[in-house]
Amino acid sequence: ILKDGDQNGVLDIMQHRRDLYDLLRYHDYNQFDQSIYNFQVGDTPKA
Repeated sequence: ILKDGDQNGVLDIMQHRRDLYDLLRYHDYNQFDQSIYNFQVGDTPKA
């Protein structure tokens, strides 16, 4: 990435955003966060 200046050469081995959100339990955190604060967050972005 440093040599090329972008991620194009490693896209095939990068983790998809959807998989990262699953790993981090993003949906669960959003539910927790919304239970504390009174605001809504949109749907999880698709990879």
